[in-house]
Amino acid sequence: MIAIVPIFNLISFAICILISLRLYFSYRREKSKKLEYFFKSFSFLGTYFLLLALPLFFPNNLMLIGLILALSVFFLCLTLAYFICIPLEIIQWERLKRTYFWGLIIFAFLITIFNLFNLESAEVHLWDQFIFFEDARSLIINIVIGFITGIATISAAVFFFVSGFKIKQKYLRSRAFIIGGGILIMAVAGMVNYIPGASSHVFTTSVAASLLAITGLLTILAGIYYKKEIYF
Repeated sequence: MIAIVPIFNLISFAICILISLRLYFSYRREKSKKLEYFFKSFSFLGTYFLLLALPLFFPNNLMLIGLILALSVFFLCLTLAYFICIPLEIIQWERLKRTYFWGLIIFAFLITIFNLFNLESAEVHLWDQFIFFEDARSLIINIVIGFITGIATISAAVFFFVSGFKIKQKYLRSRAFIIGGGILIMAVAGMVNYIPGASSHVFTTSVAASLLAITGLLTILAGIYYKKEIYF
């Protein structure tokens, strides 16, 4: 059996590493708060994808996989907490930035504690020669996570698009649009992953979300490496 979704998550982890390295060296050079937020968000996103890829190495330990899936949401929330800080830092809305940031941190702790108290073995889905592992969280919690993911990432994407329209230099405008497009794809990936249709389609939606995540990350990677300097 092939654990196709963890394989896709491992690919996403590798792309996050490339993005994080580029952002880290840029941050060390420029000491920009915005670059710090960007770097931290993709570092935590890489950790999130790494956790989701770990079932590749012990596919028979369903309780451990359930624990990993329960903990992964914490790092997703940290990603969103730092990610939403980027546009709010640029427009200098400090109070709203702190509110969003600490609200998501508190939500991350609460949802993780809830997941651990209600920890169950991961559910296994088989489709042809493929195997898929699903968390045992309730649909309502996954929908909440999906909406939070969508709102945070779509807000950031819109900001990049709006900023792009205001930029006169063609290559900087292109960069903003490329990064914004990648973020928007990631938003769709998050909502598809956590707000599935019928449970019978969970494998299909998970594969679609994984492919969308890879596409979004590659688009962001292309935008970040588009020119020598990162611009916000």
